[in-house]
Amino acid sequence: MKIREKWNDFLCYVFGHRWMILEYTFLDQHLKNYYFSPDITYSYCYRCNELSQINAINGDLTYTKRDKVYLDSLPWNGNKPFPDNHPFLEFCIQVYYSIYRACNWPKDFYRECKYFIQRGKRGYSNRDLWSFDCYLSEVIIGGLKRLKEIRSSGNCGVPSRLCHDSTGKEIRTVEEASKILEDAMDKIIRAFELQKSMFDDPRILTATEQVEVDEGMKTFIEYFNDLGD
Repeated sequence: MKIREKWNDFLCYVFGHRWMILEYTFLDQHLKNYYFSPDITYSYCYRCNELSQINAINGDLTYTKRDKVYLDSLPWNGNKPFPDNHPFLEFCIQVYYSIYRACNWPKDFYRECKYFIQRGKRGYSNRDLWSFDCYLSEVIIGGLKRLKEIRSSGNCGVPSRLCHDSTGKEIRTVEEASKILEDAMDKIIRAFELQKSMFDDPRILTATEQVEVDEGMKTFIEYFNDLGD
């Protein structure tokens, strides 16, 4: 670990830091033993873990070193938080990863084959369990969309409970029941798409989106036994 830290320090010394701006509220939440002021802008080097505060002197920005801190997470917001690497360093990184990927190709190929066989035998692989909720979301979204396509052909029936009450009396037509089921599937698909969006691009759902997720999950439970062609 110390060797890696010294190497990162060397890269920053030669090619410059990779600063990203951190709000003081974020630092105060994640580093409670430090003092942070709302009147100061803080910068953090993603490469060497150096935390500095930004000061403006005669219109020029200077960085006052505070300390080295190790954060478990960073407030990614979808935007690029730091400048590009130096062109020569970027070239070296690309060469390194090209060699690394080439050397690991046999191992990667073996794993892909193993996971493919596992999915065929039991429906999921060991890798899918790393984020099982994400994997299930993809399966449910894909399966329901395909089911809707099949149902659109008009050759599918509907659950009897949607057409008849407990005494067997007809309460709605097949067409009406089919429309109710398809609307329910749309809600479920929307809920799982929102859930999956948080895996693809980590973010917090809006209040409206959270309501859609809650309604979709309730609908999923309610119509779970009716999802078929």
